[in-house]
Amino acid sequence: MTFNEEYEEAIQPIVDKIEVLSKTQTQIRYEEILNEATEELEKNRAEYEEQKADALAKLQEAADEIAVGEQKLADGKAELASKKQEFLDTIASAESQ
Repeated sequence: MTFNEEYEEAIQPIVDKIEVLSKTQTQIRYEEILNEATEELEKNRAEYEEQKADALAKLQEAADEIAVGEQKLADGKAELASKKQEFLDTIASAESQ
C-alpha cells in the first residue's frame, strides 16, 4: 500500500463525517434563514395591514366629507334658485304696481 492509499484510508472517515455534518449544517442554516424571513414577513405583513386599515379609514372619512360637501352644494343651489325666483317675483310685483 502506498502513502497516498494509506492517507486516503486514514482520512476517509473524517471526510465522511464532514460530508454528513455539512448536510446537517446546511439544513439547520436553511431553517434558520427561513424562520428569520418568515418572522420578518409576518412583522411586515402586520404593519402593512395596519397601515392599509388606516388608509382605508382616511379614504372613507374623505368620502364622507365629500358627500357632506356635495349635499351642502346642492342645498346652496336650491336656496339660490329659490332666492333668485323670490327676487324676480319681487321685481315683477314692484314693476306691476
